[in-house]
Amino acid sequence: MPISSVNRARSIVIPLTVNSGSSIIPIYRSSELTVGSELIPDHTIVNYNCFFKNLKAFAEISSLPEASLPNFKLEDSDTDKLYKVLDVEWNSPRKQMTLYISPTGNNLDWSKVGSISMLNPSGYPYRIYNLMDLFTDNLALELGENSAIGIGIDDVGYGLLETIDKVTIHGSYVEEIFVQYTEPQPIVNLTVPERQPIINVNITSAPINTGGGQDGGNGLSTLIGNNTLVGNEFLIAN
Repeated sequence: MPISSVNRARSIVIPLTVNSGSSIIPIYRSSELTVGSELIPDHTIVNYNCFFKNLKAFAEISSLPEASLPNFKLEDSDTDKLYKVLDVEWNSPRKQMTLYISPTGNNLDWSKVGSISMLNPSGYPYRIYNLMDLFTDNLALELGENSAIGIGIDDVGYGLLETIDKVTIHGSYVEEIFVQYTEPQPIVNLTVPERQPIINVNITSAPINTGGGQDGGNGLSTLIGNNTLVGNEFLIAN
């Protein structure tokens, strides 16, 4: 039976607030589709894949003091500059967001993928983080048919999100679904055909007078003898 593919794009928009706490929040899980189920009538799913094309985080952390910019000097090497940037990024007052991945199931078994440091940058009200960098260097993240992605906020000494903080996870992914056309079974007509009538004819060795026209002056018409039938039993007329 023929197999065809169906692609559908989905968007993700998930805000994180003070009520999110430190819980891991699933932002994607592939349990919606199951191999062997019907996607549309007469089309059964035989394979499924998911590709994340875009995943970002918007963070406006107003509850923290502004982080100072790195103090570069003329004699600083590239390595020196890198260490100064890392020092500001990870040693300034910050909130931390951690990404997780898990195989799908009744109980998600989360594994840590990576973390980002959310600051209140000096001279700029917010930051946008590319979360795809924590998963892959490729253009897309392939998840297959049994994966989930989660996000959580960690307290690294400066608390969790507060009321004035704004964090939004947004992105998109494409589901590639392979379906097989299952031809409906024909309906078999089980009605019993109409029976034909059975006529029993009495067979005698003598001629039968039907009362019809004259035949040689004897007043006889059709003659039926027992030597014309098999078994001398019945004559079946349709």
